[in-house]
Amino acid sequence: MKLDEHITALDEGLMSRCSESNNLFSMGQKQLLCLGRAMLLQTKIIVLDEATANVDLATDNFIQQKLRECFIINSEATVLIIAHRLATVIDADRILVMDKGRGVEYGHPFKLLTTDESDT
Repeated sequence: MKLDEHITALDEGLMSRCSESNNLFSMGQKQLLCLGRAMLLQTKIIVLDEATANVDLATDNFIQQKLRECFIINSEATVLIIAHRLATVIDADRILVMDKGRGVEYGHPFKLLTTDESDT
């Protein structure tokens, strides 16, 4: 069920309270609500920690598209993305690759992809 359909089906509709402790919304739906709020507020700094971890592939693609449109391409926003999936950060200006709490690589995504490990 799409988020708008889910909200419409709730007793209080758009006035429904969303909290960590209630089960009106799934984790993925809560993530979509947070993204929508950031878009409406035209947030200038946004931190995403595994923002697509609890959603299906179609929703992941939707979120990635909206992030690019609203926060990455032609935007004044600063976006810090913590992710395990390369597709999530491929459009970033720079990537810091961490291993066991230490930075092991840093640079533009395509440069990191084309760098031979023996070069480092």
